[in-house]
Amino acid sequence: MADHSFDIAIVGASFGGVAAALAVAKYEKKVVLIGEGPIVGGQATSQGLNRWDESTTHTITPKTYGSTESYRSLKNDIRGWYAANATLATGVDSGTFNPGFFDPGHPFSVDCNIAMTVLDQLLVDASAYVTVMKNLRATAASVANGTIRSVTLSNGDTVSATMFVDATDLGELLPLCGIAWFIGAEA
Repeated sequence: MADHSFDIAIVGASFGGVAAALAVAKYEKKVVLIGEGPIVGGQATSQGLNRWDESTTHTITPKTYGSTESYRSLKNDIRGWYAANATLATGVDSGTFNPGFFDPGHPFSVDCNIAMTVLDQLLVDASAYVTVMKNLRATAASVANGTIRSVTLSNGDTVSATMFVDATDLGELLPLCGIAWFIGAEA
């Protein structure tokens, strides 16, 4: 058992959890991303969602609205991976391969394994600030005056942080805290 201390702890290595960890790293804060399984990225990777939830309006030029810059950057990183590896990955010439570029009627789409490869590389690139802990779940939380001070993980380690983010798919950290929380539009 070990004690770990970070500026921010993100419980849940979902798509949003990874995005949050990468955003924190840009501010040079120490962050831990704790995932229950062996794969980060949630729906975009381990859950097999290859068409992401986007608007159906597609234009020839890249959109610079309706999404965050980091989301657009991720999509461009994935497109870059395909451009460099399309022949290897699909047997199709990279000059004609289209993983959902900007063509009308062809929304963005990515193989889940490619999304995982790109997300893993982004986390490696941010490893000066991001620590990834996989195959662990929060089993208990220490709370004082309505603030989470630390969480105990399934391997017995303790993680303390100034701020905790619940990025689990179902809000699994909340019940461990014994503090008031709500689900729904009124939350």
